[in-house]
Amino acid sequence: MGLSPAQIKKAADLKQSLLAAAAQIAAQQGIQALTLEAVAKQAGASKGALLHHFSSKADLLDALMTDLLDHFKADLERYAAADLNPRGRRVRAAIYASAYFEQDKNRLGVAIAAAMQFDPTLLNRWRELAAQWLDEDLAEADPVKASILRLVTNGLWASETFGLYPMDVQQRAAVVERLLAMTRF
Repeated sequence: MGLSPAQIKKAADLKQSLLAAAAQIAAQQGIQALTLEAVAKQAGASKGALLHHFSSKADLLDALMTDLLDHFKADLERYAAADLNPRGRRVRAAIYASAYFEQDKNRLGVAIAAAMQFDPTLLNRWRELAAQWLDEDLAEADPVKASILRLVTNGLWASETFGLYPMDVQQRAAVVERLLAMTRF
């Protein structure tokens, strides 16, 4: 006999609760504070319940990265879909998505980036996705300009995420507009 719809929903809710707790710990305290015990405690769940959904810290990090990338990809697709000019559309979407990504997700991105230093699997996933996105950019725009803009966009994301060059709303908008102007290939 299978699980009832209520049991399935409860399990899915618990999994989301565990992911939210893990994201909060990683974003606020850093990747070193992300332990299975801390996540279970933060989510108000037993360690056994956590292990039912995530068999290890690596599993949990993989799920966090998937969630982060899914949000970023959704933003990319939303911005690209709203852009009527196909030439350079993906580059412009990346500029918008990087400049206006949710701050909580940016902090989680920092934690995931830290984890990538010690987990080649996470790093390789990121590299593969970045290569795919760059290939898509290059297919619809001048390759050199698209590469430059993608590198600058990554720098914009890093600056926003790490607070390297704080900008007020107007300055950020002006930087984004200048970058977008450069995408008129």
